[in-house]
Amino acid sequence: MKKYLILILLIIFIPNIVDAKSYNCNYNNGFIRDIIEIDKDKLYLDESATISVHSNVDVKSINYKISNQNIINVNNNGVVKALNKGNSTIIATIILKEDNEECVAEIPITVAEKEVYLDSLNIKEYDISNIFNKDVLEYNIDVSYSMSKITIEGTSDNEINGLGEKSLIVGKNTFLIGVGSGDNSKTYKLNITRGNPNNDASLKELLVEGYLLTPRFNKDTLKYTLNVDKDVNDITIKATPNYQGTTIKGDGTYKLASGTNKFFVVTTAEDGSNISYEIEINKIKGDSKLSKLVIKDYDINFNSDQYIYYLNVTDIDKLDIEVVAMDNDNIEIIGNENLKEGNNSIIIKVTGNDKMSTTYKLEVNKIVTENILKNNKLVGVLLIIFVVSIIIMISCIVIFIKRNMSMRKIKNLKKKIKNKKVA
Repeated sequence: MKKYLILILLIIFIPNIVDAKSYNCNYNNGFIRDIIEIDKDKLYLDESATISVHSNVDVKSINYKISNQNIINVNNNGVVKALNKGNSTIIATIILKEDNEECVAEIPITVAEKEVYLDSLNIKEYDISNIFNKDVLEYNIDVSYSMSKITIEGTSDNEINGLGEKSLIVGKNTFLIGVGSGDNSKTYKLNITRGNPNNDASLKELLVEGYLLTPRFNKDTLKYTLNVDKDVNDITIKATPNYQGTTIKGDGTYKLASGTNKFFVVTTAEDGSNISYEIEINKIKGDSKLSKLVIKDYDINFNSDQYIYYLNVTDIDKLDIEVVAMDNDNIEIIGNENLKEGNNSIIIKVTGNDKMSTTYKLEVNKIVTENILKNNKLVGVLLIIFVVSIIIMISCIVIFIKRNMSMRKIKNLKKKIKNKKVA
């Protein structure tokens, strides 16, 4: 009767044994009286397990024997240590205090190398970290044609090969990522299918920021016009492709000249086909004049309606000229190189988009200091000659006057003598 009661109690307690392997301890009479339990019966190298006994009576002692001591060992406290790969069996003999009865349980143990896994696997250009599972060894991924290269990344406590940058061909590409080595290894497979090139080069949107194009934008309409005031100096073109892989050239911010300005937005699809959209912007013509003319180190009192200026310079070969046109028109400066001594003419030509132009002229007189000194020496010599000449001339005049006076005295004396004779 007592044995049946024990059996009922054990049946009640058995379901509460969780996450463990249980083995019956069998007596010779066939009744189950005790249960022996190990928390895991498969160990990796250097791992441990623990044996415990569930009994409703006191246990006097437990003795352990091992069928293959090269694989595992077990101490008196029931702690099992894995030593080498292989299989072994623990024979546990339980002796009860109550009547020194013995029961024997056999516990099979398997020891293996620790399984290797990738802790993480991802593609830098295409996030798959949310679908990665270390137990899933194969992945099928579709990418667009624009993705011609990928970078495979992964982490593990073990050696990994197969990571890094990979080129993709159109169609299926298979990459193998190995972790571990020898018998203790795993291979993860990435099947990456690169799509065919897209042929859609059309635009989803084309606009000039702040203005309305004529006609209204349509992806199949390739030419547009726009009129702006003469005070508008620049515009910004924005374009959005229908397909993300399409490349665009010609969008951005541009300066406007007066008159007609043409801009082209060229789109290129993945397969190489392209479309050119034209935007013609007409800026009401202003004056093709300068708004600024500054010559470094010289004050010319600039006025946009004054077209000729005069200045004297010394010992320079070129003027430092800063010019700005009123309407971002083209400016050409002619003759501001290697200024020669004497008169030089520098032309500043302002030309609008309509080919109309306005010309400003700088009349520059270049004086060479060295020549001034030479001229000053010559003037000094001439001045001396002039003074000497004056002195000589004055001397001659004085001599002439004195001689004339002497002649008059002699004449008057002769006249007096003659008159005396007559008397």
